[in-house]
Order: sequence, then C-alpha cells, then structure tokens
Amino acid sequence: MRADDLTVADWIVYVFDHPEDEPQWDQDWRKVTWDGSSVTTVAYLTHLFENAGEVLRPFSDAQVSNGLAFLFRSEHIHAFQDDSPRQGASWLDRKRGLRSLYTLFEQCFALRCSPHLSHLDEPGANPLNVSCYMWWDIYPAYPTSANNIEEDEILLGVMEDVLRLDSDACRESALHGLGHWQMGYPERVKAVTDEFLARNQAIRPELKHYALQARRGQVL
Repeated sequence: MRADDLTVADWIVYVFDHPEDEPQWDQDWRKVTWDGSSVTTVAYLTHLFENAGEVLRPFSDAQVSNGLAFLFRSEHIHAFQDDSPRQGASWLDRKRGLRSLYTLFEQCFALRCSPHLSHLDEPGANPLNVSCYMWWDIYPAYPTSANNIEEDEILLGVMEDVLRLDSDACRESALHGLGHWQMGYPERVKAVTDEFLARNQAIRPELKHYALQARRGQVL
C-alpha cells in the first residue's frame, strides 16, 4: 500500500487508530510506511490541524498523543520546512500549515489537556499534556538563520496566541517554546512574557515562575 493510495481520511486512521498501549506501532515492518510527498503531507497535516476538534474526536487522548508523537518520529512535520523547488510544498501552503498549528492547540490541547504542569511532572496528568508541553521542544525549527525570518514570525505568533488560551497546559507549552526561542528573539520574548504576566496576575505561582524562566531563556 502506497501513500498515494491513502485519502486524507485514510491517513488520519493510519496515524491515530491504534491500540493505546502500542505507541510504537510503526516499528512493525509489516505496517504501512508513509512515503507521501511533501506537498501531500503538508495538505494532510493542515487539514488535521485546522479541523482538530472534529477530526480527533473519535480517538482517545492516549491515541491522539501517540499519533502526534508519530508525526514527529516519522518526520511528517518536517514537510513544513521542505522548501525544495521540485518536491516541497509552496510557501503559501506551508504558511497556511504553520498557522494551523494554533488551531490544534485551540481545538484539541486547550479542551482535552488537564491543568497539570508537565515541567513539574505533576501526577495524574492527561496523556495529552506531555505532547502539548513538548511540542515546541521537538518541533524542527529554531531561530538560527536570517533566511527564516518570515517563518519565525509565524511560529512566534502562534506561540503568542496559544499563550492567550485559557489553559495552563497550553500556556506552559507556549512559555516552553518562547523560552527556547529567547536566544534568537530576546526582546520579543521579554515583551511577550511581560505582557502575559501583567495580563494574568492571578495565575498559579508555579506558572508565573516558569514564565520568568522563559523570559530569561532558562527552560529545559
């Protein structure tokens, strides 16, 4: 079975419809291996993220967490960075895909994650919390090249928007990402975290402390 044979609906089943206790299901050589083009991959990822609430509703939190981890492990996400003239998706399509990351947080993480903080390893957290928290830690883009300023601007904008969601898990994730990007955009991160703290003076002390760490680029 080739990737070209999978419709977007088939692909969603391929990514998420697996037993909760088999997070490494793709390591079985008998399973279908994704070999779709960057163009197809970007289109399917964008559809998933833009419609995350509806598309992911049939799957449990653990299945969603496992599926999202697979998207990184299988390098699906790298298609957003593939700008090769012959095989890569257009910048217009990739830009739309990058912006759709916010909708994943809004329609999935913000609604399904528990209020536990992952950087403190608080017990009893929803399986999706780790995926939410680690998103920007494993996302394959960092502010290291002047050639990616426009892409950086989109991703920083997504983090800023996620920081405004009424979800401690999402706020923690955005602060995690901003903390890593502080090395490339120290003034931007300082301004964003200062605004966040001024706007949310009643947040948990632990989250406030984490915001101050992100402001200095001192997150793990």
